Amino acid sequence: GSGARDAPARQQTLRATIDWSHELLGDAEKQCFARFAVFAGGATVQAAETVAHAGLDTLDALVAKNLLVLRQDGHAPTRLGMLDTIRGYATERFGATADEQTIRERHYDYFLALAQRHGTDRALWGASDKGHLARLDAENDNLHAALEWAVGRGSAEQALAMCGALGWYWPIRGRYLDAVEWSDRALSIPGADDHPAELVAALVVVAQPVFGRRTGDDAPPAGHLAAADTDRVGGAVRNEERADQRDRLDRFGEQLGQHAGGVQGNRQHARQRPREAL
Repeated sequence: GSGARDAPARQQTLRATIDWSHELLGDAEKQCFARFAVFAGGATVQAAETVAHAGLDTLDALVAKNLLVLRQDGHAPTRLGMLDTIRGYATERFGATADEQTIRERHYDYFLALAQRHGTDRALWGASDKGHLARLDAENDNLHAALEWAVGRGSAEQALAMCGALGWYWPIRGRYLDAVEWSDRALSIPGADDHPAELVAALVVVAQPVFGRRTGDDAPPAGHLAAADTDRVGGAVRNEERADQRDRLDRFGEQLGQHAGGVQGNRQHARQRPREAL
């Protein structure tokens, strides 16, 4: 297109080089190359195998051809990444594939499971908390990309579930604005009230007392649960058909009512802090 023709000569030359390298790839390598663009900030080998259905031989071939970069950092899992220019090219290819949304859903599922495994209060406040935090830190870009995809497609259930899974991680890392704004975006998606458990978990994210932990004098001011939020909790309990889930939601509702910070206080506190990158 005209955009490519108008690009500076060096940029055009670089694109031509990537074009040439891409044309030399086999079909499996081209598929893996395009699908890898779904990852933000790179991926572990396991993530690439699970999400992109990439074989080790194919990944090795892309590394050998300098289309993927291997990154090793101490005892952390080996990561694969793409240089920005190459990822931009791969993103174009990915967007033209028929299975883009299938891969994005697989990406979301993988990172939701990772957040649920490493982001529980037991994991993050237990003896192995540093290991769990390190895994979430390494995948922060992927977690937010998955959440952005869920919000962007208007899937209240998926967006709320991811917010709930990250509800302990965000405040521990001081990302109060992430916690409040992502949760509020998810809660505002039409149909959010049709998913009671996920809805209440997202409200817990912005009301939980962890906001005041590990922050010394920087704890949020006392506040209260907004009447509208209280109504939504009550509606969620009434809408839940499963008795075991109703009991769980009742307990969540009690938590919300007891939290000193409260939803309103935490929202105000988060928005007064320096803005975190969303």
